[in-house]
Amino acid sequence: MGIRLDWEIEAEKSGTHSATEDPQMALARRAARVRVIFTLIAIVGIFVLIVNLFNRRLSEVDQQIEQLLRETVSAEITALQIGDRQAFLSAQRSADSAWQIAQLALFDDYQQLKTTGDLQLTGTIRDIAIDGTRGRVLVEEILNGVPYVQVWFYWRYEDGWRHVPPDYTFWGEAQQYDGRRVTVSYSGLDQAFAREVGVRVESWINTSCNGVLACGDFPHITIEILNQQVLPEPIWSTIDEWTLQVSSPLIGKARYDQPFYGEVLIAVADLIAKRLVRESSGTREDPVYPNDAYYLRPAVVSWLVGRFVQLNTQSHLITSLALNYGEAKVGELLKRLTPTASIQLFAELTGVENISVANLDWRDYLTWRLQLENELIARTDEAAFIGLYHPQFVQIARDRYQAWDQNATPALGVVQHLEVVQTENGTPQLTALVRYPENEGRIRFWLIDGVWKRAG
Repeated sequence: MGIRLDWEIEAEKSGTHSATEDPQMALARRAARVRVIFTLIAIVGIFVLIVNLFNRRLSEVDQQIEQLLRETVSAEITALQIGDRQAFLSAQRSADSAWQIAQLALFDDYQQLKTTGDLQLTGTIRDIAIDGTRGRVLVEEILNGVPYVQVWFYWRYEDGWRHVPPDYTFWGEAQQYDGRRVTVSYSGLDQAFAREVGVRVESWINTSCNGVLACGDFPHITIEILNQQVLPEPIWSTIDEWTLQVSSPLIGKARYDQPFYGEVLIAVADLIAKRLVRESSGTREDPVYPNDAYYLRPAVVSWLVGRFVQLNTQSHLITSLALNYGEAKVGELLKRLTPTASIQLFAELTGVENISVANLDWRDYLTWRLQLENELIARTDEAAFIGLYHPQFVQIARDRYQAWDQNATPALGVVQHLEVVQTENGTPQLTALVRYPENEGRIRFWLIDGVWKRAG
């Protein structure tokens, strides 16, 4: 047995010992940590408060600047309302004297409108944008019950806002409408117009290519809304034949309730219809004048435009074909339409050998034939003129051609009503009631070889 020291024995009795921290020191350390956290929170809070106060102040300044612009617009509208020329001119400013002259003319136009039309200068601001010292305002007025808007531009001088010439760089950010068949590129101010153009044009193409025309792989169309160039009318780009360029209606005065309307609507519809007809035709060759094909292809275009814009374009023949024999027959007509085709095609399309009994409205076609007589005389094309007449009436046609006064203004007749009868020898006859500017008359047409010819 070994010898055990006293300290070993004490260690066995007491077990393991561990050191402990002074409670007061731990409490002090926790308190210091809390103080640091609260100090940081206070600093962040003060910083946030300063930022909020700064932003609030900026917002108040912006609101004051905007309010001053609104007041300037209101004062300008009031000057127009009461006819205060000097007050109106004081709101205008430009180094270009032509601007002052143009604004004077505008002032006079408004004074004239106030006396001749139902004009309400409401002063309602439909949109307002401020970029530094630049201002842009969309101002509403109501003419004959229709709301219009126009863009007025302003510059903030030391003595306040002043109406200045158009700033086309301040038209909004470049944006794009993406459809499946149509893409529209535009600047922010034209958003309402661009989206309506995109939606409607895409709808026109869809409704035409699904069950009506045989469009094939109809190309994607890009429409550019131009705000720095005033085009006389919408046109296809000279760089890309499938890019359609249209001026922003806000360069002038635009309808607020219908951004896409009027002449621009019809012009765009006409361009789209012509492309649809071209792509759906059996040939790319132009119709040969004065064959019936020369009339029929534009007649289909007119019919399409009427469908697009819900307008009666007086395309009676194509309308009656679509209504009575199905819209697909219009597409079939285009596929069969050669450059020298005649209305004999309608016998094949309708399945009726004698087109005089087909359920077709010939009014616009016969109106064209009558107008064609005037054109052929003006061209001194006697052979083609006589070709419009039934063989039994060639001498009448020749005498009429010879007696025509080349210097006279020909009367343009419009066929108003048709009556289908048969002659004594069984020849189908159309008797047309034709209205002229100063009178009306009746003209007969006989059917020969599937074509209506003038009889007398």
